[in-house]
Amino acid sequence: VYNPWSVINDLCKPTPQPGLHWVNTSTNHLVHELVSRADITVKRGLREPLDEAMGHTSQQPVREYVPPRERVYSGLINRWLRGGKSGDGNGVELIETLVAGGVEELAAEFPEFVADSVSYFDTGGKQPERFYHGFILGMVQYLRDRYIVDSQRESGLGRYDLALEPKDKLTNPCFVMEFKSCVRQTDSLEDTAQQALRQIQEKHYHLNLVKRGVKSVIALGLAFKGKEACVKHEHVSSC
Repeated sequence: VYNPWSVINDLCKPTPQPGLHWVNTSTNHLVHELVSRADITVKRGLREPLDEAMGHTSQQPVREYVPPRERVYSGLINRWLRGGKSGDGNGVELIETLVAGGVEELAAEFPEFVADSVSYFDTGGKQPERFYHGFILGMVQYLRDRYIVDSQRESGLGRYDLALEPKDKLTNPCFVMEFKSCVRQTDSLEDTAQQALRQIQEKHYHLNLVKRGVKSVIALGLAFKGKEACVKHEHVSSC
């Protein structure tokens, strides 16, 4: 990438070896948001040129206004697709754990996953829950063959943030999620997550889902404070 900042830094160096001086001069929020919202086809296309087993090759349509080669982004994309450090549980595994009935495991592992996967730059701004909304919405997109993924849909006395409605309603539960950020630094993550959970119950976000034939509903209250997270859950009566 040619820019005056890199040129000046190279000219000031005692050795002629060029460096990536521009990497830490801004955030990668836009790329992160796009990758987190991408579906499984896009993510597979991103992973292929980074996969040694595939010979670092991939056949993809190239738009002329998008630079096809970015050395520094290979590490960033790999990390986001994994959703954490090498060997740690990734986002796909966490969501699979959830839909397989491991709500307790998700609640226990999700805070560490968030702390390792996101940046303080991502969670800045006046409404950080919007980032987490998009972040988790991107994580669950690959479930579309088994679940109807609904975001910001009206139900009951309000509008839930996110719902996973199973296509097999007799066997699989439905998940209704509400996201909340701690307003003050002194706010407790646990109390905020309980508020989110209480909102799902009090506003009856599950009613329209039950009308569509859902037999079991699990409410998830997710609270965030910067890179910290907390998940509370409970079964919601379908009556």
